[in-house]
Amino acid sequence: EGSLLISPETSEIVGETKTTIPGGWNEVAVPDAFGTSNLQAIAYEPTGGGRFVGVSRDGNHRAIYSDDGGVSWTTGNMPGDNLWSSIAYGNGSFVAVSSNGSSRAATLSSGTNWTTSGSDAVTAAKGWSGVTYGDGSFIAVGSNGAMESTGNGSTWNARNYASSGVTGNWTGVVYGTPSTGANAGSGVFVAVSSGSTTMYSLNKGFDWINGGATTGANFVSVAYNNGIFVAVSENQGSMYSTDGINWTEGTADKSTKWKSITYGDGKFLAVSQTGDYNVMYSTDGINWEYALAENGPWWAVAYGG
Repeated sequence: EGSLLISPETSEIVGETKTTIPGGWNEVAVPDAFGTSNLQAIAYEPTGGGRFVGVSRDGNHRAIYSDDGGVSWTTGNMPGDNLWSSIAYGNGSFVAVSSNGSSRAATLSSGTNWTTSGSDAVTAAKGWSGVTYGDGSFIAVGSNGAMESTGNGSTWNARNYASSGVTGNWTGVVYGTPSTGANAGSGVFVAVSSGSTTMYSLNKGFDWINGGATTGANFVSVAYNNGIFVAVSENQGSMYSTDGINWTEGTADKSTKWKSITYGDGKFLAVSQTGDYNVMYSTDGINWEYALAENGPWWAVAYGG
């Protein structure tokens, strides 16, 4: 069991095999063929044999796979020379989205062969930054837009903003169940942005509602566990919400450029592009402690095992 974090600038992957305090990170090599490709995002398949898949924003090989818990890796090709920005797993498929290119969504059901998905009229209409799976659907968010795919990510539909003030470059999205407020106990998609607002959807991403102000700007990633949503920012630390609407500032260091957050093994864990301590972890999503993973910077983290 453990987490994985990736560095786009060094093409290194580090595995954390401790199950309590993150601090013992084991560096593993990627194939020489992967070169200096800038890894951008990583996801895990919890079913079957268990597989980590990472995607890149550049290079000759824009996908990488591990079927042994992150110990060894093989390279693969993505369709097109897109800047692949985010990846998620659900319903038997990996789905990746990109910020550019003619076809900006792709699916992987088995092996290493990706297939472009959706019509270009929908997927190429926006630059996509984040994708997640929940309640039977994949949801992608990006520059002033959202799209939804029911099933395995093979087809996509543009979705609506349902209230005023829901604009911005949406950077991250997650599915969860609020523990407080009017939507307590209901499944909700929650998205964060590079601006100062959030949005949420109660109907599988069909319509989006203004979630109110954040505690700052440049929030880039959001995670969920047990009734609490937690987001991290490139310059405003962290924030949390128990209803998916109202947000409170956490204690994370604001001088560190946090890039990605996940939950696993009883803790939230985030990684950063800068800082003396480039890993932080929290058991409650509010108060944070810090650790160091050498040879960063780190841009993405996932949990699996």
